[in-house]
Amino acid sequence: MSDGPGAMAPKYPRIASTLRTAIRAGTYGPGDRLPAETVLIERFKVSVPTLRHPLGLLRAEGMVESRHGIGTFVREDRRLTRGRRRAGGRTCRRPRDPGPDLL
Repeated sequence: MSDGPGAMAPKYPRIASTLRTAIRAGTYGPGDRLPAETVLIERFKVSVPTLRHPLGLLRAEGMVESRHGIGTFVREDRRLTRGRRRAGGRTCRRPRDPGPDLL
């Protein structure tokens, strides 16, 4: 272990960043399954709870979804619609400002 300034920093932000970068770079595309938890645990040399924290962050960001007993998968790109859908799938629109000449 290093004695540098970040030696005691939590590992989960680095893991989340590494996975996020791989997804954005296309290493894992939409619908692709991420490596199994056991593979990621060995790769990053961390415990199960330490690995599940960054996976939870990526789920909260909408980048991945977990399917119980199957794995964690990269979601479709939802940047254009995230937070703009109503129940039933209808898109929310902001009322337009009528402008001073329409009042």
